Amino acid sequence: MSYIELQEAARRNTRRLVLLLSGAVTLIVLELFLILRPSGSPGWTLADDVEVFLEIGAFTLVFIGLCALYKAYRLSGGGPAVAEMLGGRAIPADTTYTAERKLRNVVEEMAIASGLPVPAVYVLDHEEGMNAFAAGLTPENAAVAVTRGLLLGLDRDELQGVVAHEFAHIRNGDMRLDTRLLALQFGILAIGMVGLGLVLAAAHMRPRRKEDNGVQIALGLAGLVLAAIGFLGILKARLIQSAVSRQREFLADASAVEFTRNPDGLVSALRKIGAGGSQLQSAHASEVGHLLIAEGKRSFFSRLFATHPPIEERIRRLQGR
Repeated sequence: MSYIELQEAARRNTRRLVLLLSGAVTLIVLELFLILRPSGSPGWTLADDVEVFLEIGAFTLVFIGLCALYKAYRLSGGGPAVAEMLGGRAIPADTTYTAERKLRNVVEEMAIASGLPVPAVYVLDHEEGMNAFAAGLTPENAAVAVTRGLLLGLDRDELQGVVAHEFAHIRNGDMRLDTRLLALQFGILAIGMVGLGLVLAAAHMRPRRKEDNGVQIALGLAGLVLAAIGFLGILKARLIQSAVSRQREFLADASAVEFTRNPDGLVSALRKIGAGGSQLQSAHASEVGHLLIAEGKRSFFSRLFATHPPIEERIRRLQGR
C-alpha cells in the first residue's frame, strides 16, 4: 500500500469512528427517552412518543453542546501554553547550542515542506523519555516540543522524521479534532456529574414528612440513572476517541513520509523510542497523551484506552508490510 493510500485509509476510518461517536450520543438520548417516557398513559400514541423523544433529544443535545463549548473554550489556549504547562523552555531562533540549532533547522525545513508557518519550538529539559508533540488549534498558534531525551538521542534524519510527524498533525487538523472530541466527552461526562449531584443531594435530605421519603427515593433513583447513563456514555466515547487518535497517528506517520521522502528516518526514530521508553514525568502527561508521538503514561487501562497504535504496527505499515 502506498503512503497516499495509507493516508486515505486513515481518513476513511476516522470518518467512520466520528459517525460512531455521533451514534453514541444518539444512544444516550434513546436511553433517556426509554426511562422518562410516560408509558401506559391513557390515549398515548406514537406521535406522542416522537414528540417526547424530540424534546428529550433537543434538551440533551443543548446541554451536551453548552458543556462542550465551555470545555472547548478552556482548551483554546495556544501551543506555547501547553508546552509551558509541561515545563517546556522556548528555543530562541538565534540559539547557538548545537542540538537546539539542529532542531530549529529541522523545524524550519519541515515548515517549508508542509507549507505551514514556523511554530514556536520548545524542549522539555526535565524529561529523559523520548517523546514529542505538537499543540495549538491553528497553525498560527501552534508549538512543537520535544523532550531532552529525544533531542539528544536521535540523529538528524530521525529527528526530521519525528518533527515531520508533528507537522502532519498540524496540517491535518488533528489538534482541532482532538479538542472537539475532548469537549464532546466533557459534555457527556456532565450528564453523569449531574446524576451524581442528585444522588448526593438525596443522601443529604432530611425528610420532615412521610411524603418527603418518596421524593428522596425518586431523586436518588433519578440521580443513579443519570450517573449510569453519563458514565457509561463517557466510557463508550473514550473508547471511540482512542480509536480515532490511533487512526490519526497512522495518518501522521504516512504524511510525515510525504514531507521527508525518507521513511527510514521515522522508522529508525520509532525503534529508538520503543527501545528507550517514551514515558513523561510531568503530572500533566495524561492530559496531553493524545498529542504525543508515543504513549506518555502507562496505567492499568492504558491498553484499553491507548491513543497510539503499537510501535511495531506503525513500523510495519511504514515499511509496506
